[in-house]
Amino acid sequence: MNRGMRHALNGLLILTMLGVLLIIQTNSRSSILVKEAVFVGGSAVLLLAGAVILGVRGVIACRRISFAMVLAFVLLLAWLVFRHFGGVQSVNGTKYLYGFLALGGLAFVIAGFVDSGSRNLIIWVLLTAAAVISVYSILQSLGLNIFSWDASITHSSRSSGTMGNANLLGSFSMVMIPVGTGFLLGRHRLSKFRIPAAGVFALLCLFAVVSSKTRGSLLGIAVLAVSVPLIPALRRDRKRLAAILLLLLVLLGLSVVVLWNRVEELTQMERGTLQVRNLIWSGSLRMWLGNPVLGYGPGSFQIVFPGYRNPDYFLLGVSHNTLHAHCEYLEILGDSGLVGLLLWGFLAVSVMTAVRKGRRGNAEDGGGEGKLIDAEGWMFLGIAGGILALLAEALVSVALRWPPSAFMMALLTGLLLACIPFRPCRPSAAVRYGVSAAMAGAAVFLFVTAMPKYCASMRAGKELFRGKDIFLTSIQQDVDNAVSAAMEWNSRDRTEAADMAINYYSRARQLADSSLKWCRMCVETDPDELGGWYALGSAYVSSSRLYQQISPPLTVICRQRGIEVEDEELALEYINASLAAYDSLRRRAPDYAEIHNNLALVWLNLGNADSALAHMRRAWDLHAHSRAAYADKIRILNCITRSPDGVYLKWLCNIYSLERVLEGGVSETVYGNISGPAVFDFGTTLYGFPGLEDSLAAELKGLLVSSGRTELARMTEIVDLQLARLEEGAELAGMYLRDDTAAVMDVLRGMDREVMRHLPVHSALYGIILAERGDPAGIDLTLGTFRYIFHNGIDDLLYFPVDAVTMMEVMNEAIAATGIDTQDERLLLYRHLSSLLELDRRIFEVVVFMESSMTLEEAYRGVRDRYGYIWEEIGGPMYSYMEYNRLDTVPPLMAPEGILHRNWTDLSGIVAADTMDADRLLMEMEWLFIFYSASFAGVPHYSSMQSAAVVNMLADDRDRLTVILGENETQYRVGLMFGMLEEARLLNVQGEFRGYIESLRGDLTLGRITRPDLP
Repeated sequence: MNRGMRHALNGLLILTMLGVLLIIQTNSRSSILVKEAVFVGGSAVLLLAGAVILGVRGVIACRRISFAMVLAFVLLLAWLVFRHFGGVQSVNGTKYLYGFLALGGLAFVIAGFVDSGSRNLIIWVLLTAAAVISVYSILQSLGLNIFSWDASITHSSRSSGTMGNANLLGSFSMVMIPVGTGFLLGRHRLSKFRIPAAGVFALLCLFAVVSSKTRGSLLGIAVLAVSVPLIPALRRDRKRLAAILLLLLVLLGLSVVVLWNRVEELTQMERGTLQVRNLIWSGSLRMWLGNPVLGYGPGSFQIVFPGYRNPDYFLLGVSHNTLHAHCEYLEILGDSGLVGLLLWGFLAVSVMTAVRKGRRGNAEDGGGEGKLIDAEGWMFLGIAGGILALLAEALVSVALRWPPSAFMMALLTGLLLACIPFRPCRPSAAVRYGVSAAMAGAAVFLFVTAMPKYCASMRAGKELFRGKDIFLTSIQQDVDNAVSAAMEWNSRDRTEAADMAINYYSRARQLADSSLKWCRMCVETDPDELGGWYALGSAYVSSSRLYQQISPPLTVICRQRGIEVEDEELALEYINASLAAYDSLRRRAPDYAEIHNNLALVWLNLGNADSALAHMRRAWDLHAHSRAAYADKIRILNCITRSPDGVYLKWLCNIYSLERVLEGGVSETVYGNISGPAVFDFGTTLYGFPGLEDSLAAELKGLLVSSGRTELARMTEIVDLQLARLEEGAELAGMYLRDDTAAVMDVLRGMDREVMRHLPVHSALYGIILAERGDPAGIDLTLGTFRYIFHNGIDDLLYFPVDAVTMMEVMNEAIAATGIDTQDERLLLYRHLSSLLELDRRIFEVVVFMESSMTLEEAYRGVRDRYGYIWEEIGGPMYSYMEYNRLDTVPPLMAPEGILHRNWTDLSGIVAADTMDADRLLMEMEWLFIFYSASFAGVPHYSSMQSAAVVNMLADDRDRLTVILGENETQYRVGLMFGMLEEARLLNVQGEFRGYIESLRGDLTLGRITRPDLP
């Protein structure tokens, strides 16, 4: 090979190396993909140059490249291609294959055509680049911003240099410690400066490792320290061995001391890194055992792993999209199976064998009989040490799956082979032209197929960054702000709040339009960009929500300002487009991120609650961290449709809650109070699925047994009891409807009370009949039964054999008939009031949820009407607010003909009978205060006029009480009143809104209440 060819080849190698190490793409979701594109493109050029050199000059370093090595590489490449097309065909697989071919070609070119002088030049440039990167990363760690993107890096407190990722910087710097040290120790021209130079370089790289705070790199350094004594020549030279060991131990010790906080994180029991890795590794092992011989195909981990990981992954700090196994060897097993791991081993052994044979008889590597290690030997040991460190780190790291570390492994492998003396040979014409053709073919293949894909992916990464990170992530915040401002306007009638709501809402629409534009561009540019499809689907969902009712107050404000909120046609168009986007994603990655949660929302907007629950069930199985949020959605969805998936999820929610209670070690009494509603719910649900009772009961018992809790497993006996008495309960309900109460009581009187409490219909009928007969115990039982029916959601309310309206009316009349003379009777009144208000709110939530989707409301109109009937009969504040707003009139506190209004009328009649009775007046204040505080059990929902009316009524009662008792006694009695309400747990207001209640409570007690303005 002439000098011109050698210089050209060296230049190409150096440019490729510097491009990989120094170039990074900013403002992109794939910032380091450019590094992979550089080495793939660079390798293609190098392969083409090598093909020309071999074809024209006819020489190659045959001694460095064995037949076994080439065979191993070809077999492994063929196996990976076979598994890609025969496996899951991951969208990541093609780039994996391109990278493998390119890196193999890179190592081949270095081994075949780089002589010792060129090799040394490449290493000098590599060391210079490493020094620059180390200095840059150290400056980043000190908070010195050289480039505009450094601010975000230093803010994260972990430097990444030019690697794009802190872990990759740590991996690169770790590798360069032995490579640079070995190379510099062999530079005899440096004379007495070579040892200080090696030490300074090692410290510089160590500081880069420390600035990256990468713990996996410490493992590589530790393995180097353990391996040094195994080198024969160093064992004979104890002084040199001691010096090198001391250097490595100092480097390792210094790293551990500086990174102690990061090391200590490994031991955290709840979210420590070891626990995270254990979760990923155990899931990866289960994944491999699912297909142990063949594997799932290259790049398949991200696609397949979600089905095998622990659902608690996110609670332990694992991301939704775990890209890699954090153990290269486990990931190889998952990708290509045991066959693939053996082929990788074959390739590694063939390289080591070629190196050993090529250097046999040389003392300079420390493995022969010579007493000294010369320049070549130090360099060889340094390169081998770098490879060893990478392989050791790969036990706990993903570094080799990313471009910089993968490139370094190929580069060092080529340089290791280049340590074999360069003795060009001239193979036969057939071999020469065959190899040249293969190299040229590989180069053309990479140019034609790989490079366009990399260019598209890099452009798509920047488009996704704009669509998702800049626009999409800001939409929800503006929507939340708009809703909050609208709620403030609704509660306080502030014009400024209405203006803010409009501004936030308008900006959210603008952000949604921009997000759609860039996300569409992303998937058009690169259809295999999974994040692009996910973001596009989410952008369509967000856009659709902006053209539906988000919250009633916001809708009112928009209409007052002439802004049309609801556009059914456009909203439906967006939601159908989101379904198409998510379907495109699922074809590529069925369980990507939280796609099932998003699909549940999409199907809801399309009016298909059953499909929504099916996806919610899959989401529940995959994402334990979101189960609390899922529980709220499940509770409402079950009110809309009768789906076995929904029942399964509801029961899982109940069991999950009971498990957490048991883990807390509560007393048997407390557990009984908590488990009672859940067990009761098992029975009420079975009435809603005629014909499916047996299968549902069997599934429920399976869930209880599989929990592993003895207390829960014992509940299977109760389920059997409920199933056995199900038909009897329905018959008794029919008898009650026919006014045959005597026959019903004949059955119920003879029933054991412990058995009856587990049978919802039996308990309800027994309580109602006793209440109708004036027995306070019947009122108490009916109140408890009624509350149990909707404790876990109101989904069973429509299908329960005993009519809910009948139960409420019976309680109203029975409580009024007592005269409400005693404290116990007053508590019955307040419990009934709390139940009515809670049911009013629960139905409001379901109605608003259904109305937020035009198609959902239309698809389940019958269900909406049945809830509407019960809601109208209650006539609570939320019903009044919604119905009177539709009529554009000021909503009253209660509907005049409702059950709640009759409850109030009964009470006010008792108070009016003796206007000077302080106890009766206090009872009215208690009723009003419970009524008012119910608005703050969640997000406040009463209108400002409703809230103001209640406060004025309380103020009137407070003034009348002062006339009767005097100020001091009034303060004392009002204080006692609030103490009683707290003790009876009738003021269940927590969190940020408790301050409102406490403020009103204090004002009422001290007599300093300010009356709100009323129209």
